[in-house]
Amino acid sequence: MKKMSTIKRFAVVFALLLAAMSFAACGGGSGAASGNATVSIDCVALAEVDPDLAGKYSEEGWIAAVTEIEITDGLTVLDTLDLLDVDFVDTGGYVSEINGLGHEASAGDFSGWLFLVNGEMPSVGAGELKVSDGDVIEWRYSCDGGPDIGLSWE
Repeated sequence: MKKMSTIKRFAVVFALLLAAMSFAACGGGSGAASGNATVSIDCVALAEVDPDLAGKYSEEGWIAAVTEIEITDGLTVLDTLDLLDVDFVDTGGYVSEINGLGHEASAGDFSGWLFLVNGEMPSVGAGELKVSDGDVIEWRYSCDGGPDIGLSWE
């Protein structure tokens, strides 16, 4: 009986040691910081097309000017909207609305939100793309699917 008790104690200690090592390897489970990035939200294109919506953004057409954020492990581009404390609607990975601005009929058939990371439009959704140190994240409102904000589909 005493032998079984020693084996059980060893197993418990070993399991606790493994758990502690896993916890430490994951940054201590605290969402340890792993760098900084910047994020902004602009609807300048919409401001030029429909000034009646002006109460939803700044005079210059910004919802959030360029803001530096601290990256925690696992932070996605979608999560950056939470850090900016804005209201948004995530419809299965596509951000259809930010601060009450979504597809505005007055802005055109292809209006809506796009995001860029380091000046490029990623091929994955905002909820799938992890933020890396030094990333520049831009949430931009387009009235025609991108060309009005400098994007090309070629």
